[in-house]
Amino acid sequence: MFLAFINKLKNWLYLFIPICCILFWAFIALYKDGFTLIPAADFPTFYYVAQLIFTQPEQIYFLEVQPYTYTPFFATIIAPIALLTFEQAHLFYFFLILILTELCLVLFNQILQIKNISNKFHRFLYLVALSNGIIFVQMFDTLTGRIFTAFGLLWFLKREIKFRELNKDTSDLKFIFIQMMILIFAIGMTLQYIFLIFLYLFQKVKFKEIFSKIQIKRYLILIATFFIQNFMIIVIFLISPQAIQNLLGGSWRGERSLSISRSKLTYSYIERERPRDPVDGITIIIYVLSIYYDLSNIDINLLYLSVIFMSIITIIINSLKKLTIENKFGLWALLSLFFFTFTQDRYFVGLLPLISLLFINYDFVKSEKIIEFVKKNYLILIGLINIILLYSMPPIHYLIRVFPFIYNVPIGLLFMRYIFIYLIIIFDLILLNRKKKSKN
Repeated sequence: MFLAFINKLKNWLYLFIPICCILFWAFIALYKDGFTLIPAADFPTFYYVAQLIFTQPEQIYFLEVQPYTYTPFFATIIAPIALLTFEQAHLFYFFLILILTELCLVLFNQILQIKNISNKFHRFLYLVALSNGIIFVQMFDTLTGRIFTAFGLLWFLKREIKFRELNKDTSDLKFIFIQMMILIFAIGMTLQYIFLIFLYLFQKVKFKEIFSKIQIKRYLILIATFFIQNFMIIVIFLISPQAIQNLLGGSWRGERSLSISRSKLTYSYIERERPRDPVDGITIIIYVLSIYYDLSNIDINLLYLSVIFMSIITIIINSLKKLTIENKFGLWALLSLFFFTFTQDRYFVGLLPLISLLFINYDFVKSEKIIEFVKKNYLILIGLINIILLYSMPPIHYLIRVFPFIYNVPIGLLFMRYIFIYLIIIFDLILLNRKKKSKN
């Protein structure tokens, strides 16, 4: 029996190692704070809304701590944690997001299997790229809720891909209803991803079919699933319409302006205040330009500009009828790194798995020799390495404390490091696509 267990473990080692990697990062998050979870920056909000959702529901959008930026459904499903003490609730939620993170790996592995990536070593390379980096330490440290979005989107895409590969009817209303339930849950945790709903809603829909009978049914299912999950939003609105305004206002915290104080763009300020590094392309470029030019006289709301860009991008992506839904989601996620000022590093747990799905369109070339394998598959490997780099990118304030010689590097280059990686991923995918076409 022991030998049978060992053999079974060998068969699942490719998945077991990435799962252990997540456990390692969770352990690091606990260890660095002396195995205490308090205070976790994001969790008090969840605990208070759990207490209020059935007693004073309108108050969940008037909290003095971190604003609650999710739909009421999340507050509804986590309401039981209000029965625990503040400390117990921290521990419960920690293990909840730990389990969900592991399940995300399982779901991604299932997607790889459905996409006929049968080689376990090849699947291991994807999984290990998605299970390592200080982003996970930050997630377990702050107890943020972004992993719920990642889980929901991967679950949604797994079902979509599986139905398609089995030649099942993805226009079946029961299937659409379940998919909408999952997608509404995922987007409810990150309202800024509402663009993905439109990508799904109008997937392979021609302009003349927008008001077809089946499309009207889709619209009605979308509305029905939203209110089934978020029935409390009606109660909240009737009590306090201002609460809904607070929900939308709190969700759009990606607002940027051109008037950035130059005093904030120095190493001394960053070392002292330890601000979050910008990771979206628009904000990074504005930061770098502000180092050399005074942009304070230009009155432009970058958030609105960003939303316009992402709306146009969504329309263009949706017009590419040959793309599968997972490729549309992945392309949207990749372009959001450049053009969505809302994007922050903690959202990588949801965006990077979607971007990684773009690489599974290209097959690994098998080879028993490591050097030969690298030569034949260097483009895919470069893509996965850059995914790991994004997960593992230390903030500037950490870099300059650990490596003082960085003070001699122009600070603009450090701000630009994210854009460099994004561009490498873009060009890498272009080269992979050309290589695939040349073979065909």
